[in-house]
Amino acid sequence: MVLNQIECPPTKSKQNIGQLFNKWMPEMEKYAVDYVGLGDIAGTTSNKRAKKTAIGTNKFISIGGKCDNTSDPECIGKDRYVYYRSYPFGFIPNCTKKDNDYEITSLTNIPGGTALMGGIAEDIINLNIADTSKSFFGKGPLSSKKCMKARLPVGNGLLVDGRRFDTKEQALDNGRGWYVEEQCIPKGPTYNKTYGGELFQIPISESRCKEIKEGFSSNSEKAMSKKNDLSTYLLLLATVLVFGRVICGRGFGG
Repeated sequence: MVLNQIECPPTKSKQNIGQLFNKWMPEMEKYAVDYVGLGDIAGTTSNKRAKKTAIGTNKFISIGGKCDNTSDPECIGKDRYVYYRSYPFGFIPNCTKKDNDYEITSLTNIPGGTALMGGIAEDIINLNIADTSKSFFGKGPLSSKKCMKARLPVGNGLLVDGRRFDTKEQALDNGRGWYVEEQCIPKGPTYNKTYGGELFQIPISESRCKEIKEGFSSNSEKAMSKKNDLSTYLLLLATVLVFGRVICGRGFGG
C-alpha cells in the first residue's frame, strides 16, 4: 500500500549519458531527499512537493459494541468504530480538557513534516498504547459507549489534487485516492483540517489533552501546555535521531 503511493521521477523520451548524470540523477536525489523528509528539515522542499510526499492511509475500524443513549441522536444503538489515521498532519495537536470540553492549545511541529521521517515520528506519537491497554479493562476513551457522528476522509493522497472520489468503489478502481465515510466513534477531542475543499473534524487521542481542574489559573494552563509541548518535542527528537541513525547506518554499511 505504501509503495503504491510513492511516485517515480518523471522520465523523458531522449535517453543519453549526459541526461542521466546532469538531469535524472539530480532529480532522483531530490526526490529521495523530499520523500525521506530531509528536504523539509533543510527548508528545500516546496509546499507542492510536500503534498506529494505525504504517505499514509486513514480508515474506520470496528471496535465492537453499541453506542448508548448518551450518544449523538443519530448514533444511539449504532455500531462503534475508531478512526485510524496514518496520513500525517506534519505536527501534533495538543489540547486541554476542562468541564468535559476540549480546546486545542498548540501545535508541535514535527521534523520531516509530512514526509517519511516525519510520518513515522507522528505515527509513534499517535500510537495510543495507553488507550488500547485501558480498553481491555473497560476503561479509557476507547471503551466509552458515548459516541459522536463522524464524517471523515478514508483513503490516501488527501492533499493531492484530483484524488477525491464520490464513492469507495471509484477510489478502489483508481488504485489510490480517498472518499468520505460516516461512522459513529467514541466522543473525544478533534482538530479541524481541510481536505479537498471540505473542513473535517479529525479525532485525536484524549491522551493528548491535559485535564484542567477547578481553580487552575490561566498561567497554570499555559505552564501545563508548555510542559506537554516539551515532552512531545523530546519524544519527536529522539525518534528522528534514531531514524536518522538507521538511515546513515544503512547508507554507510554501519
